[in-house]
Amino acid sequence: MQNKVLRKALMAGASKVDITPPPGIKMCGYAARTAGALSVHDPLYARVVILSDGSCRLAIVSADLAYLYSERIISEAKRKWGLEHVILSATHTHSGPNLQASPWHSAMEDKVIAAIGAAMQKMFRARIGAGHCRVGGPYFAYNRRLVEEDGKVTMLWTNPGRRMVGPVDPLARIIRIDDMTGKPRAVIVNYAAHAVVLGTGNLHISADYPGAMVNYMEKELDGKCMAMFLQGGGGDVHPYESVLDGNSYGFEIVRQTGIALGSQVLRATKNIKTNLPEKYGFLKVDETSLKLHRTADQSKIEEIGVMAGIIDSRIAFAAISGEPFVQHQLDLAAKSPIRNTLLLGYAFFGRGIPLPTYLPSRPALPAR
Repeated sequence: MQNKVLRKALMAGASKVDITPPPGIKMCGYAARTAGALSVHDPLYARVVILSDGSCRLAIVSADLAYLYSERIISEAKRKWGLEHVILSATHTHSGPNLQASPWHSAMEDKVIAAIGAAMQKMFRARIGAGHCRVGGPYFAYNRRLVEEDGKVTMLWTNPGRRMVGPVDPLARIIRIDDMTGKPRAVIVNYAAHAVVLGTGNLHISADYPGAMVNYMEKELDGKCMAMFLQGGGGDVHPYESVLDGNSYGFEIVRQTGIALGSQVLRATKNIKTNLPEKYGFLKVDETSLKLHRTADQSKIEEIGVMAGIIDSRIAFAAISGEPFVQHQLDLAAKSPIRNTLLLGYAFFGRGIPLPTYLPSRPALPAR
């Protein structure tokens, strides 16, 4: 009689919560913008996906913020809900609130902690699959560091002429989570490009194109499946239409940019096959930190948090604190033995400095 290998059940949960700040709050993203927000153009959300194999529990939070560094959320989520690992990531919208704003900040933390609990309480046995699509068209994407033949770097903050400047990662990576009937319950989209369709001249709270993307996807999925955007190594990548004013034209471009990405992702999502886990003990997560020298002052050493995980044998991810350049994402995908490998930038999980620090690739470093 042949021995059967027991499989652990993959359990998943998803939830979202409105974290929109009030008008007047100081905004985050551009140092030159000192005035408070005039209004809220579109709401901000924190979205939560939880994965568990019974022995390892992972929560991934994606918030419509520039950054989300909160020891309190992590410690309370672990204490209240028994989670081993909590990733706080941000879409990196430059039209959100300053994270030091009070009392909004404390209330936001409470809402995210509660949303993690809501996802835990709605866990279901899940099937999972992954895929990708090539992103193209008039809205994405270019590298804002134009390196001339003599090595001089010119910063292209916007690129309405659609000049092709690399490197960029043309792929959006997708994780689809279904229930046991094959019904999609959550779709995770990992793409690398700054959420800066809106610029310094915008004084209205907005989730920028990632918010427009997930709103479009959820509507197309009949409102019964949560969409989540996970920012990748977008430290040096912009959408072609960038840093626009907060007027009707700027917000129309936000909408069109989000729809352009979301529609391409949805076409690929429909072709993803979701299956039960292939191997016993499929969810593995580890955390560590790296000590890196600052380029401007080599005597200063900063600690950068790094988390790596494998879901079954088909999906891998790396989450890193700080703002990685896209070459890190390209290198990770090229060297990973697992085809579906995601890089999560702008992430915090309790290790490393809670600061928006650029993580340039080696070719981008100044010659010494």
